[in-house]
Amino acid sequence: MSLPPRLLERLRRRAESGGHRGATPAELRALERDLGFALHPAHAAVLRVAGDGEFGPGCGLLSVAHGVSPLWRRLALPPGLAPFCDWGCGVWSCVESRSGDVITCSDQGLHRTPWTLERLLEQWLDGVDVGAQLLEPGEARTFIDPFTRTPRTVRGVGPAIGEPYEA
Repeated sequence: MSLPPRLLERLRRRAESGGHRGATPAELRALERDLGFALHPAHAAVLRVAGDGEFGPGCGLLSVAHGVSPLWRRLALPPGLAPFCDWGCGVWSCVESRSGDVITCSDQGLHRTPWTLERLLEQWLDGVDVGAQLLEPGEARTFIDPFTRTPRTVRGVGPAIGEPYEA
């Protein structure tokens, strides 16, 4: 099932306001040929709206041309699991091609989240900090900022929320 038209239109407006373009049908066919499986219809719909990457939740969607396929190979993901979004710190969201479920990939393995791609996008467009819903907070570290010479505290990314994923 693809995404509801109202959600796609919201996504399209947001992407266009930032100067982002969608993937062409030829680019999507080439991506699916390279992956060896068809993307979930909702994932393909998102890429048709904003397939050039660097737009969206976290550090952005992965681009059709340079992000999805190389990362899929590098992470040795199982067939049917396509990288979708980069959260930074070695954490990515993937979309399961059969269900449209969001699976988190990190150095702690693969975890099935309670989210679908539709819900993730809807929440992100509504201003929800989706990353905080997918990942536990990491360890806080304080350091002296070399430019301001004042203490700064940053929080890393913790473990993914969800059950271990079985392909």
